[in-house]
Amino acid sequence: MNKIKKSSAGAQNSQQWQQGTPAAISAFLDITGLTCEAPPENKRVLSVQYNERNRHDPADRQMYQYFSWLDRVMKGIIRVYNSENEAAFFLFNKVCLLRFKKDFGTETLCCWTICGGLLNKERNAVRPRGRFWIAASKAPSGKQGIYTALSDFQPALPWKLYVLTQGAVHPFVMNCFLTRK
Repeated sequence: MNKIKKSSAGAQNSQQWQQGTPAAISAFLDITGLTCEAPPENKRVLSVQYNERNRHDPADRQMYQYFSWLDRVMKGIIRVYNSENEAAFFLFNKVCLLRFKKDFGTETLCCWTICGGLLNKERNAVRPRGRFWIAASKAPSGKQGIYTALSDFQPALPWKLYVLTQGAVHPFVMNCFLTRK
């Protein structure tokens, strides 16, 4: 199981950077069963976004909807190729930015390993730790609560550059997906 060190939302330290509200991070950790201990050797990212939707779709289906949505809204800048068990994001259809392999998908939880791509420091790792998650739960409002998250992701970009670029773009894109009509 992935282990993550808890720090305040948005905080930076030598081990991990977290994005998202403390409530969303806590709820996501409860749903997935992840713990709060980070490996001391490398900088890793936990980024959690949350929103509620009227439509109730399984987490597994929402992952495929995300891949289709991203390909459509990026209009050829980022091309997304996916099959039942693999996905890849390409810049201008030439450079692989990120590659994923499906771990599992259920009604309430879907998890893909981030296993390659130029933006992933673990692109050559035998057992990469980075994960991309979608979790679905019933919100108190009766709507479907949806969490999207990166856990244990280790960016290839230098840390400060990551925080200013990829680290800022990721939650923006995920929140656009979660609030789509």
